[in-house]
Amino acid sequence: MKAPARLALYGAGLAVAFGAAYGLAGVLVPDDVVAAWVEQNEETGHGDDHGSAPDGTSELSPDAGA
Repeated sequence: MKAPARLALYGAGLAVAFGAAYGLAGVLVPDDVVAAWVEQNEETGHGDDHGSAPDGTSELSPDAGA
């Protein structure tokens, strides 16, 4: 079997595996669990400081690292 065919088969297998996992998660995980998870994430504010340096400046600002 040639390499391109093997890579295509591997990619198709990955797509099927991830698609099946996504579909099963939608069926098996109750909506109230998802809602509680989202609510907990909003309450804790996780992710509010992404992209900020310890001194409070943005890592992408021109003054960062100067």
